Amino acid sequence: MYDFHSPIANGFARVAAANIPIKVGDPAANAISIIEAANLASEAGASVVVFQELTLVGVTADDLLFQDTMHEECETAIETIKQASVNWPLVALFGTPLRVSGKTLNAAVAVTRGQIVGIWFDPVQNDPMRKRWFSSCSDASPAYSVILDQPLFFASETPLTIQDVPGLSISVQLQEPIDYQMQAKHGVSLVANLGGAPAFAGTARHRLARAREASRTAKLAVVYVGAGEGESTTDYAWDGQAFIVEAGEVLAQNDRFGSGVRLTYADIDLARLQAERKLSSPAQEEMFASQQVRVQPRGDWTLERRFPRFPYLDTDPELWKSDLEDMIDLQVQALMRRLEATGNPHPVIGISGGLDSTLALLVCVEAMERMGRPRTDILTFTMPGFATTSHTKNNATKLCEVLGTTFEVIDIRDTARQMLADMGHPFGRGEEVYDVTFENVQAGLRTDFLFRIANGRRGLVIGTGDYSELMLGWCTFGVGDHMSHYSVNPGVPKRLCSI
Repeated sequence: MYDFHSPIANGFARVAAANIPIKVGDPAANAISIIEAANLASEAGASVVVFQELTLVGVTADDLLFQDTMHEECETAIETIKQASVNWPLVALFGTPLRVSGKTLNAAVAVTRGQIVGIWFDPVQNDPMRKRWFSSCSDASPAYSVILDQPLFFASETPLTIQDVPGLSISVQLQEPIDYQMQAKHGVSLVANLGGAPAFAGTARHRLARAREASRTAKLAVVYVGAGEGESTTDYAWDGQAFIVEAGEVLAQNDRFGSGVRLTYADIDLARLQAERKLSSPAQEEMFASQQVRVQPRGDWTLERRFPRFPYLDTDPELWKSDLEDMIDLQVQALMRRLEATGNPHPVIGISGGLDSTLALLVCVEAMERMGRPRTDILTFTMPGFATTSHTKNNATKLCEVLGTTFEVIDIRDTARQMLADMGHPFGRGEEVYDVTFENVQAGLRTDFLFRIANGRRGLVIGTGDYSELMLGWCTFGVGDHMSHYSVNPGVPKRLCSI
């Protein structure tokens, strides 16, 4: 359906959080702002746009909700939005009070392509003030709505699946806290939270922190939009917070105290969420009924997602600095324990002048410092082969000299040449054949030298292979230079070794 270069074809979906200036008790004016924001989101290629709770009247409408006129105006505004949505290639989720069976429910309405495709309601009213205006869903049996003439009321657990965007299944929520783990079990990839709670000092920070942690553990995305501009400040104040998070990462957040119709966009990596959920809990996802809808969002938008320079670390520089320190401390602590358990042998390590062996050597040096042992107890070796350059050899030599380790150079070329000749390899006859055998003979000899040296000098061979190599299988483990007595880098991706 989509061109190969479309972000949607590559597992992404654009979502938008919309802040509009609320006119309290004026559904017609608020409907105009909803339509304006949805049109902008459509042009930008969004598949979903989410508004605050009670968008049509404002969360501070209070006793206006007792007026029949107010409900009639809300029904008219919903019809206006529905008609305006005929050409929208997205789903718009907005809040409204809704009369059902003589009761008033706090509801969220989903509109697209000239149709209302679902209504969700706040299942339980815990706030004593809210109970004054709204009924719990148990107090009002799901019946035909005066604006729908069809039963499209859903429990909060019923997701909305966008068929045109693989992997996009939306849970619509009107309250906190949210059971994110349950949403994940139901196959939800995006939680749309229409918020309406007042703001206090620190509220925004704590709300974002909760959403980040919940989305991280449940492996899903969250778009939150709170009440803000235009709400009455008689009893409380409102900050209009909006943010989009994915698996613990903040993708976008707004200026909470801005004004006018404002959109906050982010490109959700649905393929990533699906993959991570399968890895973390492959057997937990359950089959669950969902509302299916065809939207046909635009596919010609340009992916604007920013990929972090250090993808395995927090985006906050101070936090990822702390994470790096933790990583080193964990590596050092593990090595110290292994050395103590084996009678404090000499760490034996091959130094190539590259990133991986340098990190492993630094871990060894720190372990010696903390154990009160001299750095000369570390036996370091560089073993140049046929393709070793003077640059890498000099790097290895200078590194060991600066760190003060016991250092030796073992040239493996003659030994490798002899082995290749004994094997009948073409290189042993002087032919320029540089195949896998040629490379692995050198890798295996380096490992063989290190192990025999460890045998003879009461040593423990320290491995240098990193997580990226081991995961990709790009190593000669067991027959080459990734074999060791104890490896300190297998949990460290290659990208982190360069920081």
